[in-house]
Amino acid sequence: MTVFFDFFVTALLQNTIFIVIVLFVLLLLKGASARIKYNIALLGLIKLLIPPFLPVAEFSLLNFFAPDVSSQNIQIGPMVALLTNNTEAKPVFNYSIWVLLAWFFFFMIFIIVPLIKTYELKKLLRSSIPLDTKTLPCNPVNIKFYECCNLGLPLSMGILYPKIFLPSAWKTWSVEQTKAVLEHEKTHIERKDALAKSLQIVVQAIYFYHPFVWILNGLTTDYREMACDDNAIAKSRTTPVQYSRILVTLAEKIAHSQLGYTPASALIKQKSNLRKRVNYQIKEKKNMKIKILFFIVVIFGAGLMLSTYCTKERPVDAGTAVDQNDTSELNAVDDNLPQPVGGYIAIMQNLKYPEIARKAGVEGRVLIEVTIDEYGAVSETKVIKSLGNNGCDEAAVRAIKSTKWKSASKDGKPVRSTVAIPILFRLSNEKDAVTTVVASNEEVVAYDSAPEPIGGYPAMQKNLIYPEAARKAGVEGRVYVQVTIDENGEVTKTQIVKSLGNTGCDEAAIQAITSTKWKPALQDGKPVKVSVGIPIVFKLK
Repeated sequence: MTVFFDFFVTALLQNTIFIVIVLFVLLLLKGASARIKYNIALLGLIKLLIPPFLPVAEFSLLNFFAPDVSSQNIQIGPMVALLTNNTEAKPVFNYSIWVLLAWFFFFMIFIIVPLIKTYELKKLLRSSIPLDTKTLPCNPVNIKFYECCNLGLPLSMGILYPKIFLPSAWKTWSVEQTKAVLEHEKTHIERKDALAKSLQIVVQAIYFYHPFVWILNGLTTDYREMACDDNAIAKSRTTPVQYSRILVTLAEKIAHSQLGYTPASALIKQKSNLRKRVNYQIKEKKNMKIKILFFIVVIFGAGLMLSTYCTKERPVDAGTAVDQNDTSELNAVDDNLPQPVGGYIAIMQNLKYPEIARKAGVEGRVLIEVTIDEYGAVSETKVIKSLGNNGCDEAAVRAIKSTKWKSASKDGKPVRSTVAIPILFRLSNEKDAVTTVVASNEEVVAYDSAPEPIGGYPAMQKNLIYPEAARKAGVEGRVYVQVTIDENGEVTKTQIVKSLGNTGCDEAAIQAITSTKWKPALQDGKPVKVSVGIPIVFKLK
């Protein structure tokens, strides 16, 4: 998984916590005015568009949620094979890319659908006729009024050139009803609610999968209409009860009209919306200035805390590349890697070709991460690269677990360590050779001791340089390199088994390996040409 995907998941967790806080505050401010609750809800939606931007040196929620892949001491492992043949590495399935593509597909749907509805609405409004403002009970400046026979509900549109559209039934309304409607729509224009609606569309498109965002978006719409109702009551000089009766009366009249289109800014969208607005007007508003101020401080504080990212990572282990400008100390690596008792031939003796894979002609490489504890016991295994459901993965793990191990050592003391072991399954023309170890001039042979860098793994660490492009893009992850080392300790061949893409990390890993001098593997005390798997973790500080 790429660092971008990890960053996205962490930001999602931060925003989810923030939305829960906002929803809880709105619940506690039940008696506050709609204007206050609308601004708080809108603030919550704005926060969803802001990625983590505050650097934190030691602690952040990014550290808490993101797994620390660099803390695992994953080091060089041998190449174990049944037969001595080469095989090409299969491409690694990157599910994060498919998740991103699926998200982008639905994002575009949630953006395109409102655009289509807006286009259809404008087509309906082409038949509108201008109204003489002198015939209206209120005549605001810089707002044009239109009558449209295709509408059943009043609506307002535009930011620079605002317009209010009334249905043909407005002529049957009383003066009080007409004035209340016009003041309501005029408030939408004065508050620039069209921008807030656009913000809601974008946020909903980005978080279309998030139920809490749907809830917050719905509350934002409800509070906006209630706030406009409050303003209409104040300017039309009616009481909340009288205004509520106007809403109900208009709803009854509109229900008898043929409505071909229901705009998002409709005065009365549905019965539940109307019920909420009437109940809000009837209930007595409470003076909650101190409480509101406290919760605003809480929301801003939570927003800042949940907008952090870490600029300082924990030290990295052997086989890990670090930023070349970083001068922090590295964790000391193991002096000796874990070794099978009896040499790697012991793994060979426990390795059996699965019958189903042999009959199906399955060949390829399985990459296993193996954790050996202080007592030489295999405590954990993980398949990094699989050959599918043909028994090869299980055979590789079974062979490793069936082998006795000598633990790694550090300063003369046994330590827990993790090694990556590639195991090659290759069929032979001879029927009885599928479980036989064959030595030849090929690069994959059985051996007693694995090749090691001269000077230990810190020598290879010094040659690792974080690619500048990858560093700026925040790319992190693990590269697995298949390396062939001959009898003289020379690197004769390298192959990427697991890549980080076109980030320069693959090339940097190969450059570090080829720039390091190596001790050859030994078989019966003699140097031999072998292949080994080397995992290298790129982790930014």
